[in-house]
Amino acid sequence: MVPRVPGRTGRAAVMIGAALLAAGATSVRADALTSDQFQELLQQDKAILEELQQIHLMLERQRPARTTAEGMRAPDSKVRIALRSDELAIGSANAPLTLIEFTDYQCPFCRQFHEAAFGDIKKIYIDTGRLRFISRDFPLEMHQNAMRASLAARCAGEQGKFWELRDLMIANGNRLNPPSIDSYANQLKLDSGRLDKCIKSGPYQARVDQDTAEGKTAGIAGTPSFVLGRTGKDSVEGITLVGAMSSAAFDARVRDFLATP
Repeated sequence: MVPRVPGRTGRAAVMIGAALLAAGATSVRADALTSDQFQELLQQDKAILEELQQIHLMLERQRPARTTAEGMRAPDSKVRIALRSDELAIGSANAPLTLIEFTDYQCPFCRQFHEAAFGDIKKIYIDTGRLRFISRDFPLEMHQNAMRASLAARCAGEQGKFWELRDLMIANGNRLNPPSIDSYANQLKLDSGRLDKCIKSGPYQARVDQDTAEGKTAGIAGTPSFVLGRTGKDSVEGITLVGAMSSAAFDARVRDFLATP
């Protein structure tokens, strides 16, 4: 007899099982489909993968804190992130709080966060000097265009357009193949030839890898994930936050920090 799994975890298990069955059915029937039907099912498979990622983040929020030896921590665990002199940041360097986002440009939940919450956070806290925002890369292996997008954003920074290209790619995370990124570069009046050369030569690969490695050390497992804490001279000490939280949820966390001496 299969043991009963109650609550949200049980529902998540059912969803995972259904998703895997659907994915398996796709592969079995693929040779009997037309090209258009096959492409439609591939898109459905991508949606299933995105749903599984959301379920994974939900389950991570339910786990108890793990030891640092396991390389992961539960949300709201205390963590320390070392800062660099060349952080990709907006907001005052003297802001009392810092929010570090670990992002994947192809992640639909990163897009959800930026569409639903980031604008309010920027207006209320970043633009008023109370919060500094830092962008760090965490491209997931399941997203084939995420690494190239991370490199493209950093290369755009050489032309003074890191944040502009970053915003465009997050908003269009389902369209990040090379031609699409070229179109965004043209839209921003970037030198697309220079951008492409930079992406291919990979001068920022080591920095993206460093972001990812430091994120994993801090317990980051999925995107978007955040570290919110007090701004120090060379580090941020605070808590981890996981998932596309609402602006109200972020607001509550920031207010808690600001109210604590």
